Amino acid sequence: MKREIENAQITGVSISMADHNCLTFKIYLKGAGFMCGIGNYRIGIGMEGADYWEGNGSALVAMMKIMDTVGVSTWEGLERMYCRISYAEDGKTVQKIGHLLEDKWFDVRSFFEHDDGHAIYVLDERKSTEDSDDDDMDDEWHDVYGTNDDYFR
Repeated sequence: MKREIENAQITGVSISMADHNCLTFKIYLKGAGFMCGIGNYRIGIGMEGADYWEGNGSALVAMMKIMDTVGVSTWEGLERMYCRISYAEDGKTVQKIGHLLEDKWFDVRSFFEHDDGHAIYVLDERKSTEDSDDDDMDDEWHDVYGTNDDYFR
């Protein structure tokens, strides 16, 4: 049976440089009959005692988008929150994380598959108000570099 979307509870979050000699984040999830995780995505390069450090701004944007999608304002606030997850075509790998009640998703896997480490996102409010009512205005997230629009739908 191919799984598509399931409800899950976030049971833990971590930011660590212990396992990979670089700083990574991970989200631990538990649902009806399953446990899984999202993460081990690189936030930065460096480890305890290192002489060289480098950060990945895109990974920080991804972390903020995960928090926004789930509906919290702190990384630690993700713990004990409920969400939805969507699987990749293989039915095993988590592709997206979503808000439990709203139709709000963030495609984590695709974001990092196409990440160049330099994404900057802005809320585009440049749509003309002459062509639409205020109620119909649809603010969209746009990548300044023009490559990551699809990850915020």
